[in-house]
Amino acid sequence: MGRSTVLLIAFAFLAGGVLGYLFRGSSEGPEATPSPQNPDLAPAPTAHSPVQPDSQFGREVSRSLAETLKSIPLPDYAPGTGTITGQVRLKRGGPLPGVLVRAEWLPPPKEQRTASGPPEDEDLESLAREFVCREHMIRSRRSEGQTDAAGRYVLSGLADEKHMVRAYLEGYTITTSRGGSWHILRPGEPGNFVAEARVTLPVQVQLPGGEVAEVAKILLTKDSRITTLN
Repeated sequence: MGRSTVLLIAFAFLAGGVLGYLFRGSSEGPEATPSPQNPDLAPAPTAHSPVQPDSQFGREVSRSLAETLKSIPLPDYAPGTGTITGQVRLKRGGPLPGVLVRAEWLPPPKEQRTASGPPEDEDLESLAREFVCREHMIRSRRSEGQTDAAGRYVLSGLADEKHMVRAYLEGYTITTSRGGSWHILRPGEPGNFVAEARVTLPVQVQLPGGEVAEVAKILLTKDSRITTLN
């Protein structure tokens, strides 16, 4: 299997987030079906049928893909010296300790084409390499920290560039003061969050005859606002 082919497979499945499924097309010919005389005869793969990872083809592609990804030269990254600080507080005012706060580097946008006419298609092998290197840079530049008893956090080792900062804690919805899910910050800029506990209410809709409804519409009213749940 050629290196370019493997890189194209890497780009397709990394970008789609479906590394566990590998597709192989079949353009013509009848579909084979298992029979008592041929129990090991599997259906012929089609353009839309996944090749199982434990099949011979799946193992071959997975092995080639892993070897190819290891062979791609990845850029070195020296940690920066910048920090981002902030606080996570409950909606009612108290600090919230134990919140995971993560900053991820935002790659600069590509230069826009200024010439007239449609842009030329980029080489797919180059795109695959670029995707792998970009993901490596994002992960290697990631900085994480947890809030202390006062709800404060410090993220260090950041380059003087833009970062997406998000906060996570199971059982809470955590947003910025403006209601967004994340901050876009440079080192030195504060990133404060507001947390609100999520309440889970199991609901079962029972019909007059005693059967449980498979599909139901539920209306929730809060502060004169109606929310529809299906």
